[in-house]
Amino acid sequence: AADCDEVQINFGVSLDESMGDAVKVTVIATGFQPGDSPAVMRRAPVSDWEAIPVEQPVYEEAGAALQPEIITSAFDSDDLDTPAYLRQGKMLN
Repeated sequence: AADCDEVQINFGVSLDESMGDAVKVTVIATGFQPGDSPAVMRRAPVSDWEAIPVEQPVYEEAGAALQPEIITSAFDSDDLDTPAYLRQGKMLN
């Protein structure tokens, strides 16, 4: 860790109204010497990994049990001539 006297912090702000209440933070760290960071762990090559067999998917016949459901609607096109607040029995204040 750096001593407080060795740290320089710069920051800026950019407003993006499309993000709403979300916050995005970007941190950029510089000035590290080669001996300052721990050793980097490297991944094993994919060829060294053990292959895991994958079972074939099982398909079933859909049959008559999956017929589309018919949905009836209580929609009346005459209702479009009446404002929603009157159709729902609400009063505007």
